[in-house]
Amino acid sequence: LVKIVEQASIDLGLSEKARAYAVKVIKTLIYTEAKIHGENLKDVHLHEAGAIDTPAEIIGSAVALESLGLFDAKFYSTPVAVGGGTFKFSHGIVSSPAPATLEILSRKGVPIIGGPVKAELTTPTGASILASLVDEVSYYYPPMVPMKIGYGAGTREFREIPNLLRIVVGNQQSYGLLKDEVMIVETNLDDVTGEVIGYLIEKLLDEGVRDVSVIPIFTKKSRPAHIVRVITDRTDVERIARILMEETGSLGVRVFPCERRILSRKVINVEITVKDKRERVNVKVATDSKGKIIQVKPEYEDLKRISRITGIPLRRIREIAEEEAKKKLKI
Repeated sequence: LVKIVEQASIDLGLSEKARAYAVKVIKTLIYTEAKIHGENLKDVHLHEAGAIDTPAEIIGSAVALESLGLFDAKFYSTPVAVGGGTFKFSHGIVSSPAPATLEILSRKGVPIIGGPVKAELTTPTGASILASLVDEVSYYYPPMVPMKIGYGAGTREFREIPNLLRIVVGNQQSYGLLKDEVMIVETNLDDVTGEVIGYLIEKLLDEGVRDVSVIPIFTKKSRPAHIVRVITDRTDVERIARILMEETGSLGVRVFPCERRILSRKVINVEITVKDKRERVNVKVATDSKGKIIQVKPEYEDLKRISRITGIPLRRIREIAEEEAKKKLKI
């Protein structure tokens, strides 16, 4: 199959990037099948992936990408819907997604979502085509101006959803901000004391969450209550949800992803002179994606310590530290 893909790429006059992409896709398939079956690359049997339509799909995607001039573009994908239920293939009846599909997406670090129908929605070939392209996976589209939209329709029809794949080509809007994705875990509390909430905040911060906030609200029957909202990493969601329920008695929590726009941050050390004493201050420097300095902020704990030692107002210590940091950064 590798030779078929290589030769077809040459015969069609594809560019070096397109040929490299097509070979990468087929090699990913072969490597995955070999790993799953515990065989070497020469002896592995590809079953369905070895059918003639596999190289046709791979070469077809390479031709399409090249004709659209997308090999120099950045590719984003939403998490891959893999379907569910069971289906029949050469090894019998298996659950969806197929073992090879899971292995490819797992090895490439591509998130998946089950459903929304009981069927195989992502094949190993499709997974390999996507994983060999995508640069970043996000629940949301990046900021961009859509320029071209294309749809591909499958032959199988579902009651629940249209069987379509959509590709959007756009010009990305860049404002110099970085992007990351966090998870929000929150719950409503209307029957706990302030001491419990205070202790909960301390415990959550000790557990390494990114932030905790408490928002006053009114619930049914005009009862005053609070939303405890926690920002954390995806890998910690289950642990943090358990802590919330155990510490508050809540019967459930809400969990949802949140995409953020942020500045890059680093900490530098500066020395300031106050009343003939040299004191060290940590200063947080925030920059955009192009390295432009947006904000310089001395650490509060250092300012508080120096203010107490010297008797000078914290506000004045902050001004001195900011001036020194700007000199060091030459801004």
